[in-house]
Amino acid sequence: MKTYKSKWFNVKYRAERSIEDEIERESKSDIKTVVISYMIMFFYIAIALGRVRNLKNILIDMKVSLGIAGVILVALSVWASIGIFSYMRIPTTLIIFEVIPFLVLAVGVDNIFILTQSIQRDRRLINEDVESQIGRIVGRVGPAMLLTSVSESIAFFLGALTPMPAVRLFSLYAGMSVLIDFLLQITIFISLITLDQKRTIQNRFDIFYCIKISNKNNHEHNRWKWFKKNSKNNNINSLETTTPITIEENKIDDDNTHEIDGFLYRIFKYNYAPFIMNDYIRPLVIFIFFTWLATSIALIPYVKIGLEQNITMAKDSYMIEYFSALKQYLAVGPPVYFIIKPGINYANITASNMICSSAGCSSQSIANQLGIASLYPAETRISQIGTTWLDDYYDWLRHRGSTPCCRLYENTREFCSTNSVSHKNCHVCTRSTTRENITQEEFQEYLPFFLKDNPNIKCAKGGHAAHGSSVNLYRNQSIETSLIMGYHSLLISSNDFIDAMQQAYSLTSNITNTLKNSGYDIEVFPYSIFYVFYEQYLTIWHDAFMNLAISATAIFIVTFILLGLDIISAFIITLTIAMITCDMIGMMYLWNIELNAISLVNLVMSVGISLEFCAHICRDFLLSSHRSRLKRAEHALAYMGSSVFSGITLTKIGGIVVLGFSHSQLFHIFYFRMFICIVSFGAAHGLIFLPVLLSYIGPSPNRIRMSRSESIQLQKEISLTVTS
Repeated sequence: MKTYKSKWFNVKYRAERSIEDEIERESKSDIKTVVISYMIMFFYIAIALGRVRNLKNILIDMKVSLGIAGVILVALSVWASIGIFSYMRIPTTLIIFEVIPFLVLAVGVDNIFILTQSIQRDRRLINEDVESQIGRIVGRVGPAMLLTSVSESIAFFLGALTPMPAVRLFSLYAGMSVLIDFLLQITIFISLITLDQKRTIQNRFDIFYCIKISNKNNHEHNRWKWFKKNSKNNNINSLETTTPITIEENKIDDDNTHEIDGFLYRIFKYNYAPFIMNDYIRPLVIFIFFTWLATSIALIPYVKIGLEQNITMAKDSYMIEYFSALKQYLAVGPPVYFIIKPGINYANITASNMICSSAGCSSQSIANQLGIASLYPAETRISQIGTTWLDDYYDWLRHRGSTPCCRLYENTREFCSTNSVSHKNCHVCTRSTTRENITQEEFQEYLPFFLKDNPNIKCAKGGHAAHGSSVNLYRNQSIETSLIMGYHSLLISSNDFIDAMQQAYSLTSNITNTLKNSGYDIEVFPYSIFYVFYEQYLTIWHDAFMNLAISATAIFIVTFILLGLDIISAFIITLTIAMITCDMIGMMYLWNIELNAISLVNLVMSVGISLEFCAHICRDFLLSSHRSRLKRAEHALAYMGSSVFSGITLTKIGGIVVLGFSHSQLFHIFYFRMFICIVSFGAAHGLIFLPVLLSYIGPSPNRIRMSRSESIQLQKEISLTVTS
């Protein structure tokens, strides 16, 4: 059809699989864009993990190999998830390949940055080997990794309870991928970090491990000088070294440790955190974010549902011309079939009067109600109703004229069609001229002949062409089910299709109730070819809120348990995630993003990524030894906020921006716009709102940790007194 041309007319065409084929073609056309997006994120991870002290040590301090290893583990977790569910014969979808790598990369990279930067900020104790140091650090940050990974996995697995297939499959694959990624990170990646730390201590180049430079500028030597500088006596004995060093190891926020602390951490500690925790800024932050939340909640009812077909098409697709011609020229919509389920005796004249539309039929019959609905196409979305097979069948049976329609051969009792060459020995099926006089035996015996009789000039009522597929018969020739065909009005947008389907369901529900009130316990339901695609939208709001509520509840329960039964922290984390989700839905209205399976998957994913922005900072707030909420929130924002910012926000922003240059409208709307909102809203709530909220209503400090901190401080004072 692409090459067909005529000077008389133009042909616009489509097939039943056209939309699916064009979506697949469009997705393949943007593979380069997606690859570039992920390459930018991988490149940033490989570069940003390192902390370069000077140009001379750049090949030692960079951690390209560690970053590549972390990314490989993320990829392995996704492929392992696909392999497991493929073995279980659970299918995959295109959304899984497009969204899950983004999700797992966000979760995995966050853990990678937190682990790596915690080691970089740590001071290895004298006589402490690398393995012990790594074990001590994992003991400090590992529980937070466990918290986020387990919470997300359980939330996703519970999200698989939704009846929507796309969301259910995504939840299964996402939960398994996050869980496997955590297991790989807590085992393989920690081993790789240990080896990388030994490489750094030995002054070996990254990637080229066999190359080693002079040891005189060793970072460990600089650390040793730091210990000597902070000691009162260069003649270090066990009392003068062990206690102060143990204390200082726990004190990361010292002013003389810029060589250990990174540039971003210093910005967060000395500039950003004090600014956010200002007495005038904090109330303003609370006001802005809750106003934002209220506005988003008010916008939620106005979010459109559906997926416009032209959005899913490439700009050069033949379907664009088809949709344009459909809107411009077509005056009728797709056919709709009203199916009558088993339970009624069509041969009974009283029962048949509740179906037909000719003279003598009930005014409340199925055909008459459908006919009345077609008089108001703007409201009912029903343009016209065809003649029912039952009316045509009665006319066919009673047809007289020069040649009756229903005739039988005298000897064989076989059907004698008006299309036959010979009409000898043919006689009329029935002498009845009214519907009431046709017996039930005659009705059932001659019905198969009607359904196979081709219409012609002599008998236009032959039912093969118009009604050959309208009746389904049992083996004994009685009727099992039947249908009445009609047409929807012209449908263009997703709202038109959804409204047409809703109106059809409402109409058949009223018809079913009318039949039951008349004593016929049968059901009538509608079907059109597009229903299978749009039926999900009838319950999508319910499915969305149920899925998000289940995920939030799971996160609340898991964080409550893993944070030591701290209900306040669990509530704060869940509240922040709920605010991010509401703000996401509100932005969908402002940015013209429709609610459908793709956007719902992104919303479910945003719950998991939002937890990464919140959980680490909240847990660090709990572990802080400061007495006031304000100082603890400031410490958590500086120490953990910088890792979250560099681990998720900066990693994702670069890759997401590339998606904005995609030629695909589908990618631009549902991936670029939604992904940029997920990251920016998560960062705003996790790095601005959450610390401020913790400074107001955060849980009280841990008494055991406070006692331990006071004991260490007292021990330090005694040590300083002895050394002086």
